[in-house]
Amino acid sequence: MRNESSLQRVRLNEVAEVNPESLPQNTSGDYTFTYVDLSAVSRGVIDWSATKRVAFRFAPSRARRKVLRGDCLFGTVRPSQQSHGSVDRDLDDLIVSTGFAVLRPHKGCIDSRFLHHWILSDIALRQAENAAVGSNYPAVNEADVGSFILDLPSLPEQRRIAEILDALDNQIKAGEKLVEKQ
Repeated sequence: MRNESSLQRVRLNEVAEVNPESLPQNTSGDYTFTYVDLSAVSRGVIDWSATKRVAFRFAPSRARRKVLRGDCLFGTVRPSQQSHGSVDRDLDDLIVSTGFAVLRPHKGCIDSRFLHHWILSDIALRQAENAAVGSNYPAVNEADVGSFILDLPSLPEQRRIAEILDALDNQIKAGEKLVEKQ
């Protein structure tokens, strides 16, 4: 007997909120936060050492999107570079560039680790490349990101898939560290 998974075809904005919170224009110039720009994120990894503390008055104008632990960052500028990642820590004052579409998973709909792996998939990449506009500086707008289509397994299946992919990522990182040592 075959155990077939049932997949639900959904738009991303049906299972995750896109850009749920932003800093208002009247934010105090003294408000200080940790800022993540596009250059600090690459292929699923946020380089926390490349982030910086900055006061709002000195921050780039793109420093606007508030993020929380479990949010996924989808780099909308030059999407083929996959400047995507996910927030794996609690920071009360974490702000990212508007060059990201912040994806906040709806609880009970999509697992944040599954979403993390999905945004790095070839399926997501193809949709981003098809939606990108501009030739020198291609970008995807947030409405297009929200309309990306994914085939969503059940929540327990999502968690199992994410566990397997996390384990594979950890093995790859361990292998890379071993190669670096030698």
